[in-house]
Amino acid sequence: MTLFVLTPNLTTMKGLRRREGSKQSEGIDPRMSPLEAANVTMSLAFQKLFNGQYQKVPKERNSRTSIRQAPGDQGESVEGTSPRTKEMLTIVQKGSIPLILPDRSKRFAHRSLDRLGIPR
Repeated sequence: MTLFVLTPNLTTMKGLRRREGSKQSEGIDPRMSPLEAANVTMSLAFQKLFNGQYQKVPKERNSRTSIRQAPGDQGESVEGTSPRTKEMLTIVQKGSIPLILPDRSKRFAHRSLDRLGIPR
């Protein structure tokens, strides 16, 4: 819902009929457009990289005894980047190297478009 507030034009809407009359209202469609799916995916990836609350390992998420951090207190280093953010950036950099190689990036783009059902 936060993304809807931030980017309402990227949210797929559909008309819904009310039971008590023939008035029509809009609602959020449970199916996403390819553009909306890309927006949600990028937003989740951004949160995973830069938001400490999204960087917890399963054991930390499941722990009932974990101490909640105060807003802004995410174990940031002197440089302003937490160790986990640095770790996530390193992982992304290593994982994205194949995507910048010309032959692999083209195959990746074609495969992604095929899966989304978008003509090349």
